Amino acid sequence: ETETGDDNLIRTAGNEDPWERETIATGIDLETSTYQIQGIREIRHITVDLDRNDLEHVSFYDTGRKEVMYFYHRPDGTWTTPESVGSSAGLNSLSLAINPVTDLPAISYGDNNRDLFFTYYDGSRWNKESVDSEKNMGGYSSLAFDSSGTPYIAYNSGLHYSNLMVASRNPDGSWNTEK
Repeated sequence: ETETGDDNLIRTAGNEDPWERETIATGIDLETSTYQIQGIREIRHITVDLDRNDLEHVSFYDTGRKEVMYFYHRPDGTWTTPESVGSSAGLNSLSLAINPVTDLPAISYGDNNRDLFFTYYDGSRWNKESVDSEKNMGGYSSLAFDSSGTPYIAYNSGLHYSNLMVASRNPDGSWNTEK
């Protein structure tokens, strides 16, 4: 669970009282929805998921560097240094999910050009795919996997994001989109 308080983003976890608490972001500005993680300022769109060992994986958009960033909680209790997994001139949505088959992270995001992207870690590097690049696509994406590891992305499309869309990835890497 995460919470905000005293301008910080706090990670809380545990099965006993009191729960373990750890600050993972500081300097939260609620008016601009920006944060600071490990010295990186101007952060938006924080998203978190757990792997099969209940370790946190975090993704966010660094508005200063204009990059989608990712880091995770190691089994020894330390955090990795945030790394860039893709660049974007701007971002309007971001969603992180852990593939249940590979236990590896994937991220969907819509950029300010209204394109929808899917990027995933294959165990050695990040791979970026265009899911939908029609005009006014990719708003407010939400990524999930089915039990066989197939990714699905729900997102809004249209001039005012008035159409709910769902994209699913085929085994050959192409994408199906439907309203």
